Order: sequence, then structure tokens, then C-alpha cells
Amino acid sequence: MKHWWLSVSGGLAVIAVAVTIIGSTVGSSTLVPGGPLGKGRLATAEQCVPGKSVGVGDDVLTAPAGSDVRLIHASLYKAHGLRLKALYMVRIVSHRKGGTALGTVTFPPKPSSIPSDLYWAHRIVPGDGEVLVPGAPYNVVVALTRTAKIGYTLAFQFTYSSGGTTYLWRSGLQIKVVPRVCS
Repeated sequence: MKHWWLSVSGGLAVIAVAVTIIGSTVGSSTLVPGGPLGKGRLATAEQCVPGKSVGVGDDVLTAPAGSDVRLIHASLYKAHGLRLKALYMVRIVSHRKGGTALGTVTFPPKPSSIPSDLYWAHRIVPGDGEVLVPGAPYNVVVALTRTAKIGYTLAFQFTYSSGGTTYLWRSGLQIKVVPRVCS
């Protein structure tokens, strides 16, 4: 059993997240922390987004050479008033290190708000069986719909398989979606 604990003082946020990793299961597979994409990161930031349907794409991941990463399932972690519409892995086709992330947009994004080095037309979704291109960077984009006056989630996460093992990756971004203006 592995526990992740984080406490941010100063009134910003307090998170106490106890995750039972070893022995947890997804379907018939044992869930393993880490893996080719890493564990994700502990909560390090809060993103406030005004709107009803929003997209947030701040994380960039790269599948290592020789890996066969396939997304299985995506979900929100400890969410209230938010529904996960979709999680996409959008390939970055840039020559710059890390490329460009989508950032925060209304969803679906207008074509003019999508950076030119994101291959939006060929995004990968969990469960489609497609393998991430080894060595290529991907922007992790979540599409969310607010279902209450204020919606929030402590993180978004996805399970994936590689080499016959199932792994969990969790974002480090707490997301709050509000009607008009963030305070």
C-alpha cells in the first residue's frame, strides 16, 4: 500500500489523498503506480476557469521509445459539480522542446484557439486501442462540463497499459470551474 499526502498551507488548498495502489484493481488487472508515463504529479496548482463547458490542456507527456502505451479509462478524482466529457491525448508536432499545450479554452475549442503544432484532428481517446507514438510528446486535454454552480476536481486521471501491465497516471492540477469570474 502506498500513500500520497500533500498539504499546502496559507489558505491555498489542503489535500489529503490516500491512494491504495498495490492491490487495487481495474477490471481484472492489478493497478501499478508509475510506468512508462510516470506517476503523474502531486497537486501543485489550482486552475480556475470561468464557463460551462471548458477544456484544460496543461500537461505534456512523452511515451518512451520502445513502449506500447494504450489508454484504457479516464476519470475525475474527488470531483463535485463537474462531469468529464472526454480526455484526449493530442500529439504535438513541433520542433520546439515540449511543443505547445492547449491551455484553457471553451470546449469544444474554436479552430483559431488550437495551437498550430497540436495535431487536433488525430487525438487519441481512452479505449480506442491506439498506441501512443513512442518518443512523441502529447498534450493531455480534458473536456469538462460544470453541473453545479461551482464545479471542482482534485485531479483528473487515466489508466493505461504497456507491456501487459496496467498503470495509473494522475494529474497535479486541481480544476475549479465557475460561472463567470474567478476570484
